[in-house]
Amino acid sequence: MSQVGETVVEIASNDFIIEKVHQVELSKDDNNDLVTDNEIPVWLTKDLIKDALCKHLKDNAIVVKDLKVYHLGGKGESFASKMYRVSTYYYSENAENIQFISCILKTLPQSNMALEKLGVNHYNVQNKEMIFYERIIPKLEEILKTIEEDEKTFPTVMAVYYELDLIVLGDLTEKNFLLANRLKGLDMNHIKMTLRCLARMHAASVILHERDEKIFEIYDCGFYTTKTDAFNDMFLTCLESFTDEVASWKEWEDYEYYHQKLKTMQKYVIKNGRNAFNFDRNDFNALNHGDLWTTNIMFQYNSCGFPIQALLIDFQYSFYGSAVLDLHYLLYSSLPDKLRLENLEELIQFYYYEIKSFLERLDYDMTKFLSLHSFQIQVQKRSFYAFSACMLSFPVHTTEKDEDANFESLMGRDNRSMAFKRRIYQNSRFKQIAMDFLPIFDRRGILDLN
Repeated sequence: MSQVGETVVEIASNDFIIEKVHQVELSKDDNNDLVTDNEIPVWLTKDLIKDALCKHLKDNAIVVKDLKVYHLGGKGESFASKMYRVSTYYYSENAENIQFISCILKTLPQSNMALEKLGVNHYNVQNKEMIFYERIIPKLEEILKTIEEDEKTFPTVMAVYYELDLIVLGDLTEKNFLLANRLKGLDMNHIKMTLRCLARMHAASVILHERDEKIFEIYDCGFYTTKTDAFNDMFLTCLESFTDEVASWKEWEDYEYYHQKLKTMQKYVIKNGRNAFNFDRNDFNALNHGDLWTTNIMFQYNSCGFPIQALLIDFQYSFYGSAVLDLHYLLYSSLPDKLRLENLEELIQFYYYEIKSFLERLDYDMTKFLSLHSFQIQVQKRSFYAFSACMLSFPVHTTEKDEDANFESLMGRDNRSMAFKRRIYQNSRFKQIAMDFLPIFDRRGILDLN
C-alpha cells in the first residue's frame, strides 16, 4: 500500500500567490516534516485515532492501519499551539472498502512559558477552544441552518479530549482548502469572502446570545485585558523596539516627531489597549474570533484558482465584545499594503451590510440594529486597536523565516528576544507602512491617547 503525505506548491491567481497543499504518492525517502518515532507524543496512538474516527463516523467497528505523523506549522505561523497532521488508512468491519483519512491534532504548545501564560490562570486558551469546538460551533451552525445558509463557517470537529487538552479536526486540505500566503495578505476577493464569513459567525452569535445571555460567559477577555498581564510584555517590548527603530529613520523628515510620540505612548499602551477592549453593552457586540489574521482563514478554490469559500479556524482567543475589534485586527494585519491604505472604509461598509443582511434573514429585531453612521463611530471609538494591529502585530505576522520566531522571543526581554524584535521592525516593507500610517493615526488622535 502506498504512503501518503504532503507537498507544497504555489499557483498564481491575479498576482495573488497561494500555497497549495495536496496529497501525493511519497517515495520512502520523501519524509519532509515527518515526526520520528521517538518524537511522537505517548498519547498519540492508533487507539486514539481509532476512537476519534469511531466518534466522528458513529461506527464502533473501525480498524486503523499504521499512522503517518507530520509536524504542522512553520516558524512564525503558530505561537500558541502545537499541531500535527496524522494520516492513515482505515476500514470498518461493517464494510469492505479501505479508506484514507487525514486529520489535524491540536494541543498546547510545548514550552513552559507558553503553558504558563496561556494556561488556566491567564488566557486559558485550550479549554476555551475545546468548548468552542464542542459546544458553541454546533449551536451557531444550527442557527445558520434555519436560513438554509449552505456555506460552512467552521471546520469539522472529529473529537475533543479534555483530559489531553486535545482537539481532533478534519483536514481541510483534503477538500482543497488552503492557507493564503501570510506575507502577501488577502486581495479584494479573499478579504470580502472572509468578511462575509465573519459576518455570518457574528450574526449567528448575536442570535445565540439573545437566546442565552450566559452562553459566552467564559469568553470574557481578548488580547488586552485586566484579567491577566500575561501579554503585557509582548506589547510593551514590541512598541519599544518600534520606537527605537523609528529613531534610526533619519532620512524621514518627521522621524523625531513620531519617535517622541511613540516614546510617550509607551507609558499608556496597555491602558489604551484595555480601553479599546472595555465591554460596553450599548455597543454592537458579538462573539469575536479574537485572532483573525491570514493564517487563521482557509480558502477553497475552483479549478481556475479562484476562491469560492472561506472558513475560520483557531478560536483560542475568542471573546464576547465589540464586533469592530475583529475588523480592526483583520483589516490592519492581513491586507496587502495598497488595499490597507485605500480601501478600509469600503471594506468596513461591506461588512456592515453583510451582517445586516444575515441578521434580517435570522429575524433579528432590526430596530435594535445600529445605523452605518453609528457603527463607524464605534469603529473610531476603538481605533487604538487598529494602531496595535498595524504597528505591533502586523510586523510579527509577516516575519520571514527566523529561528527565533517563537513564543519566548515574543514575550521575553532578554537579549535574544529583543534582538528578534529589532529584526522584525527593520523590515523595509513595514518601514513604508509605518511612514504611511503613523500620520493617519496621528491625525485621528490615536498617538495622543493617555
